[in-house]
Amino acid sequence: MESLPLPRRTPFWRTHGQKLIALLIWALLLGGYGLYSWANGLTLERSLQEVLALLATPYGPLLYLLTFLIRPLIFFSVGIMCIMGGVIFGAGSSTNLLIALAYTVVGVICSSTISFAIGRFLGNGVMVGGKQKANHLLQRYAQRLRANGFLTVLSMRLLLLPFDLVNYAAALMAVDWKAFLLATAVGVLPSTFAFVSFGAAIDMRQLAAGQSPQIDPKMILFAVCLFALSLLISHWYKRRMVA
Repeated sequence: MESLPLPRRTPFWRTHGQKLIALLIWALLLGGYGLYSWANGLTLERSLQEVLALLATPYGPLLYLLTFLIRPLIFFSVGIMCIMGGVIFGAGSSTNLLIALAYTVVGVICSSTISFAIGRFLGNGVMVGGKQKANHLLQRYAQRLRANGFLTVLSMRLLLLPFDLVNYAAALMAVDWKAFLLATAVGVLPSTFAFVSFGAAIDMRQLAAGQSPQIDPKMILFAVCLFALSLLISHWYKRRMVA
């Protein structure tokens, strides 16, 4: 009687690599900031003023986008990133709001692409295998989802499922990357606009100057309406899928 082959062990790096990279990046960022602040005697207000001054330079948008690129590696919330974009770039006028939205949408798409690529690398072969997996229920379900990649990802975005969960699920299901990016660009617009608008209601420069920041109630109301609209769209889309 032939013995069954032992299942292949997943390499340690593929299982824990992203967590180790995240810990290393966090250690470098926090340690570097702490050392810089200690060496220069910076207070929290002074540090905030320097960050805002740096982001006000022509390199500010590039630094913001760079933060989106490393975000998947440090498990930072994409929602907070969107709010920060509104706070930093969107306050003051409707033109600033649109600029902040443009920066943030580009950052969200780039960030989702990084997560998608990581998921493809770490999950290579998990959902797509040989004949022994052909009749597996999960494999058959993944094949149906791959056949409708755009609608699958779009529905998950509109249903406001966790951002990185959607990225990694699409990667594991081997959804076509072009369909993934297009669905992401369309699906994240309502919620991203809401988060950016919420951030734009806060004037961070007043806080950096030691003053109580003024909050624009009209912008807050606009953000709440946008978020409610995104929830209505997700509810309508969910009912349409079930029907």
